[in-house]
Amino acid sequence: MEIAPAKILIIEDEASVGRVLKAGFASIGYDVTQIGDGQEGMDLINREVYDLVISDYMLPNVPGDEILRQVNQVSPYTATMLITAHGKIDHAVELLQQGIDDYITKPFNLKDVIVRVNRLIDRQQLRHQVDLLQKQVRDKNLSDSIIGRSLAIQNVLKQIATVANADVPVVIEGESGVGKELVARAIHYSGNRAGNPFIAINCGALPESLLESELFGHMRGAFTGADRHSVGIIEEASHGTLFLDEVTEMSQATQVKLLRALQENEIRRVGSSRPIKVDVRFIAATNKNLREEVEKKQFREDLYYRLNVMNIYVPPLRDRREDIPLLSCHFIEKYAQKFNKGVVEFSAEAMQKLMAGEWVGNIRELENVIQRAVLITRTSVISPEDIGISIFSNDPDASATLPFKEAKQQAVSQFERSYISHLLTLCKGNMTAAARKAGIDKKNFWQKMKKYNISLDQYKS
Repeated sequence: MEIAPAKILIIEDEASVGRVLKAGFASIGYDVTQIGDGQEGMDLINREVYDLVISDYMLPNVPGDEILRQVNQVSPYTATMLITAHGKIDHAVELLQQGIDDYITKPFNLKDVIVRVNRLIDRQQLRHQVDLLQKQVRDKNLSDSIIGRSLAIQNVLKQIATVANADVPVVIEGESGVGKELVARAIHYSGNRAGNPFIAINCGALPESLLESELFGHMRGAFTGADRHSVGIIEEASHGTLFLDEVTEMSQATQVKLLRALQENEIRRVGSSRPIKVDVRFIAATNKNLREEVEKKQFREDLYYRLNVMNIYVPPLRDRREDIPLLSCHFIEKYAQKFNKGVVEFSAEAMQKLMAGEWVGNIRELENVIQRAVLITRTSVISPEDIGISIFSNDPDASATLPFKEAKQQAVSQFERSYISHLLTLCKGNMTAAARKAGIDKKNFWQKMKKYNISLDQYKS
């Protein structure tokens, strides 16, 4: 999963300083160009696109502040950093107010500069990614953006672009929490149905009798409690898109009715024999292998071929770890704003911990962990201690040095709290589904939630 290294341009007429910076950045994988003349720098930024331009303030021919202003004009997604002498700090601060991203003073600490450069590049790439997706998807909600620079996620975006206007059924496969609904929304909002409804339903979250009624609607008197006619969501999605999450949880009977809707473009409400014409694009998602479900006779083969005209696989987070920093920056900004907290970044150790996580719950679990970290931290920097230890990570057991009985009690409590949190993350805050996966009744599950002060609200998207 190789990605192109970020490109850095260093414009520094003091050759020894430029060499130190170039060697430091190159050692961590950046593609670095070093020059010493201001006019040459102007020529390069008008020809090439860089992720970051670092320029000394005092340069031959063209001063550094003029170069960086030009960068902001011609390349808005390029980060800018000024190198200045200690006595020029006031001018550097003035330039920050005019749009330059950061500055360093001579002499500098290379390790500190590298940390700041990494942060700048990640932020600029995140902003670029978000803007591209907002244009592509035409969705104004930032939380609905697909974020990532890995080849795996870029391939997903290419598939979205390919299928958006094809107006054929799509199957999206991938583990729970990878963002299958975001992919479905991206397909809808970048296609020719974007001005019409997008409706999502989780087929595994409803009892079978209720699922059929929700999908197809019902007539008054069709079953006990049906005291009025009801329009189903297939009708409500007319001229738009219906997203069927966990489609493999449908019963065989409901699959037959869905097959008819796909084949004939018509449905019948429960309790009615009158066909109703519909014009809906169907996008289905599953965390299982749909072909294997067909082979196991759990999913109808004819429905499989009707739905699986196009197939998109969304990889798990552990297979695209290079996306974790961008996703983490997005979530920290989102929840710092939501909770009105001045949290701006992760410590290097905290990011290492995030990068090393197992992330069984994928992006949903990562978001939940960062949400909690932003909420509990007391500083502007999230530390490793703010990031909750999960039973699904490789972290050592902190209770290993306690007496056996006390260590056991603590381990059980940690297990139960993490296990419940993990299930609720996977089930998007659906307590009934989480209790069913755990194999315990809802009352006991609820009591354990109360014991550990776990609220459903933080798990619902």
